[in-house]
Amino acid sequence: MKQRYTFLLVAVSAILFVICPHKAAALTAAPADSKEPSFAFELTADGEEYREVSCGDIITLTLTLTRSDSDEPYTMYAMQDEIQYDSDFFELVPDSENLAEKVNGEDLARTDGSRAYYMNYLSMSGGMKWKAAEQVGSIRLKVTADSGTARITSQNPLVSRRDGTGSFACSTNEVLVVVSSACTVNFDSSGGSEVPEQTVQYGEKIREPEPPTRKGFHFSGWYADIDHTTLWDFEQDTVKNNMTLYAGWAEGEAKTFPPSLLWLIAGLIAAAAVAAVIARQGKKRKDSKSDTEK
Repeated sequence: MKQRYTFLLVAVSAILFVICPHKAAALTAAPADSKEPSFAFELTADGEEYREVSCGDIITLTLTLTRSDSDEPYTMYAMQDEIQYDSDFFELVPDSENLAEKVNGEDLARTDGSRAYYMNYLSMSGGMKWKAAEQVGSIRLKVTADSGTARITSQNPLVSRRDGTGSFACSTNEVLVVVSSACTVNFDSSGGSEVPEQTVQYGEKIREPEPPTRKGFHFSGWYADIDHTTLWDFEQDTVKNNMTLYAGWAEGEAKTFPPSLLWLIAGLIAAAAVAAVIARQGKKRKDSKSDTEK
């Protein structure tokens, strides 16, 4: 997905500097104190950010791009956004896309099994006037899950500068779709032994399962994402939707102390604790004797 972001910026830069390099240079030389525009990608399901549904229902997702610093129209050069959804919870209704003029759309598979509907616009002729609030497009999703909740999010939002060397500040939101409060938590052991799924109520904590095993590797924890960047905290984190946790592994067997060494360490700790108690008691007796003599 990030490759699309980079490609879009490079494309905008190349087009603008070839077609109108003098204008691009003038814009990059704008005063440092000039106010920068900012934007919000606003996502709704049937006009709302929260929807209670049943299996088989169809919802309409609408993406609107709003200029958040002003109500004035502006010239759009390039933009993109990805509407990410759970493919175990929804399926895209065929031919349901309704896109704004010159906006392109594509439904894409992601590495974690989810999907993202990618919308983008790229000017080939020096930009096009957009309203301060412009509907980018809409799609329809059919609910295929019979329990749980799903979050639909905006990913990799972009409104490009005219020269293509960067982008303006963008905010996003998410939509919560609820069939029931009982969420399904799957455990992807990534080549290790199987771990049973759990049914967890929305807002509750997951019961930490027994660690999986894998020959030649040792288990390093459960992660909230397939790229293993966010470690799941079973003591603090709570369930917000149907989800999958991914096992992390490190090569080699886990380093463990031999039982004899563990017993020795435990004995030394216990002996130190007893010695500390005896020392405190001896000090109390000594202090008490001194007070009596006085």
